[in-house]
Amino acid sequence: MLKGDDITGGTADVFKCFDQVLRKLLYTVLELGGFPKRILNAYAAYMSKLLIYNMVGGSLGKGHVHPCGIPQGCPLSMMFIAFLLRPWIILMRKIKAVPRILADDILVFAQGEGHEKNFKDAFDITHSFMKDIGAELAPAKSTTFSTNRKTRQRLREHNWERIGQKIKVVVHARDLGSHLTTAATMCAPTLTNRMMEAAQLINRIARTNLSPTMRAHVIRMAGIAKGLYGVECSAENGQALQKLRVAIANAIAPKSSLRSLDLTFATANLGRDLDPIIILMVRRTTMLRRMLAKHEHLRTMVQQTWELYRVKGHQGTFCEPKVMAGKSPMPGFGKGNRNKWKCATEPRGPIGLL
Repeated sequence: MLKGDDITGGTADVFKCFDQVLRKLLYTVLELGGFPKRILNAYAAYMSKLLIYNMVGGSLGKGHVHPCGIPQGCPLSMMFIAFLLRPWIILMRKIKAVPRILADDILVFAQGEGHEKNFKDAFDITHSFMKDIGAELAPAKSTTFSTNRKTRQRLREHNWERIGQKIKVVVHARDLGSHLTTAATMCAPTLTNRMMEAAQLINRIARTNLSPTMRAHVIRMAGIAKGLYGVECSAENGQALQKLRVAIANAIAPKSSLRSLDLTFATANLGRDLDPIIILMVRRTTMLRRMLAKHEHLRTMVQQTWELYRVKGHQGTFCEPKVMAGKSPMPGFGKGNRNKWKCATEPRGPIGLL
C-alpha cells in the first residue's frame, strides 16, 4: 500500500476443519511425504480407538468413535493441516497469488497489476481444492477485501462459481489475533474491545483485598496480557488506551484529580513498567527486532518501507540531534491540543505504528 500497489484477497472458512479431516487421505499424504512409519502407525491406532463422549446437562453420554477428524488441541494437528494444504500453497504461488495459513485460518491475496483477476482465479481454485480434499466450506464466515474501491464494488456483485453464491466484502476484519485494514486509515475495533474489557477487569482487581504488589502482578498476568494482545500490528484507540491507563493507575496508587498518570507510573510500578504506552512501544520494537532476526531476507523490505515513511515526513523517522533538540513532548490525552504532533502520513502497518 505504501508503494501504491493495490491488494485484493480473501479468507476461506472451513466448516469444522479439524473434525472433517479424512484420516485415510491424511495418512497417505504423510506417508508419501516421508513421515516416520512407526509414529504414523501409532497415531493411526490411537485415533481409531479414541472414544468421544458428549456432555449434555452435566451428564456424559455413551462413548462413540468418530469416522473422521483429528484432535483440535493436539500440537501435531496444526502441522498435519499445514502439510495437507501444501499442494494448495504450490498452486497459489504458480498463479502469482500469496497464500497464508495457520491451522484452519486460510488467506490468499494478489498484489499489483492484475490483482483482481489473479485473486478471483486463486479463490476459485481454493474452493475447488477444499472440496477435492473433502472439506466443507462456510461461505457465510468467509470474506473478501481489496484496497481498490472499484474492485470492492465488483466483488460485492461477484457470484463465486464453485460455491454458487456471493461472499461478504469487508474493509477491515479480525485476522488471527490482529486486525487487518484495507482502508486509507487503520482501525482496530478488536484491539479497542480488548482494551475496554481489560480496563473493566483491572477495575475489579482494584476492588480486591490483594496487596499492591500482588495487584500489580495480577494486572501484568491478566489485564495487560488481555488488553494489549495484538497491539504490535494494530492501531490503538486513544480513548481506550487512556481508560486502560487510568484503570491501572487506580489499582496501584491512590486516586486524585490532581494526579499525574506519568508520575504515577514512574513511581508506583512495583516492578516492571505497567504503563501501557511504554509496553506498547516495547512490544512493537521487540517484534520488529525478532522478525528481522528470524527472517533476514526481510531486512531490505523493512529498510525500503522505512525510507518511504521518511520521504513522506512520517513522525519518528528524523532522528538528527539538532532536529530532536527543538522538539517538545506531546501532551497527554485530554491535556491539550495534540494536532501539532499528528503524523504527516497515516501508518499502514507495524513499522508505521512504531
